[in-house]
Amino acid sequence: MAEARALLLVALAAFILGGCLHIARADASASFCTCSNSSSITLNCSNVGLDSMPQLSSCTNVQNLSLFFNNITTLNLGAFAGLSQLFAVDLSDNYITSLPVGVFEGLSHLSVLNFYRNKLTVIVSGLFDPLVNLTTLYLAKNLLTSVAEDAFVALTRLTVLDLRENLLPSLGANIFSTLSLLEHLSLAQNSLTTLDENIFQHQRALTFLTLFNNQLTELSEKIFANNILLEELFIGSNKFVTLPPNIFAKNFNLIYLAMSENPLTSLDDRIFATQKFLGVLDISAVGLTSINTELFATLTYMVILNLAENYLTEINVDLFRNMSMLRVLLMSQNNLSAIANGTFSHNPLLQELSIDNNFLTSLPAGVFSGLSILEVLLLHGNFMTAVEFGVYKDVPALFTLTLSQNRILVIEPGVFGDPINLLARNSNSSFLLLDMFGNPTTCRQAWNMLSKTTVVFCASTGGTLADLSNSTNTNTNTNTNTN
Repeated sequence: MAEARALLLVALAAFILGGCLHIARADASASFCTCSNSSSITLNCSNVGLDSMPQLSSCTNVQNLSLFFNNITTLNLGAFAGLSQLFAVDLSDNYITSLPVGVFEGLSHLSVLNFYRNKLTVIVSGLFDPLVNLTTLYLAKNLLTSVAEDAFVALTRLTVLDLRENLLPSLGANIFSTLSLLEHLSLAQNSLTTLDENIFQHQRALTFLTLFNNQLTELSEKIFANNILLEELFIGSNKFVTLPPNIFAKNFNLIYLAMSENPLTSLDDRIFATQKFLGVLDISAVGLTSINTELFATLTYMVILNLAENYLTEINVDLFRNMSMLRVLLMSQNNLSAIANGTFSHNPLLQELSIDNNFLTSLPAGVFSGLSILEVLLLHGNFMTAVEFGVYKDVPALFTLTLSQNRILVIEPGVFGDPINLLARNSNSSFLLLDMFGNPTTCRQAWNMLSKTTVVFCASTGGTLADLSNSTNTNTNTNTNTN
């Protein structure tokens, strides 16, 4: 009986103490989120454990209000009463599930509103109507399944709208019709299956648009026709089987275009005809089996080109002829069995080249001629049997070369040039990393071909040639002492 009573008293004490701690914590949060100075323009109430919107009606001069990383679940009418001077409100990383119409009444000066990573499911008509000066609206990473077609009608000054990572299956044709100043629009990682051909027709100021990772199966030829200032466009990870030949015809200012991970299988030769300033193009994992030279004929400003994860069996020797500014070329995971001399002769600025995981059995001497600043060369995962003289002599700046997982048995003498001057010729790195792992050749064979300051990964020991070097030096010292 005494023991039971003691346990009961302990439980009661814990309950009372816990309640007191909860009250104390709530009081602390509330007291922390107050206006210590009536003239303060910034109020930081972030990460203080708030369960609801604090009473801030006395903070009449506050312009910047931070409430992120709390546990707020609702915003009631009057939540921003008295805060008519607000310029920016950050309510990101809370648990807000809905917003009542009228909650933003009186916030005509608000410019930035952030609801990133909450639990919102719908945006209803009239919700944002009082925010006539809003320029930036973040609604990413919520649970939105519906946005009213007129939800943004009053936001005529909006320049940034982020709706990515929601569950939106569709958007009304006129949802952006009044957003003529919009510059940045993110619709990535939703569940969109179709887009009306006129949905972006009023966004003439748009410079950034991402439709990445949706369920889109087709796009109209005129969908981007009015977006003449568009610089960055992401349409990868959708379900496009084909794209209209002139879909980018009016996007003369495109700099970055990502189309990866679509089951396209082919591209019309005219599709990039007007993209003179395109600098980054990602057409990886789109099922290409061949590429005509005409496809890249106008891309004279290309800097990064990604052709990886396709089914290319050959590369025309003139395919990259007009890309004199090319610095990164990715062709890994294709079906290439040969690379012809002259393929890279017009790309003197190339710094990274990946041809790994193909079906190459050998490379001709001089294939890398003119690539004097090439730093990274990836050739692993092919079927080469030898490291041949004359292949790598034209890449003096090289500091990473992967030849692992080939079938290399022979490393010809002098294949990497003068090993004594290996470092002297390389101003960009303190060593050359040569990955030979997973080949039949031995570490000692590779070591005899290279400077002792080179790091080489080999197959026979699973270690590096630095280990072999130390072993060799130890043996030499032992022999000297014995003699």
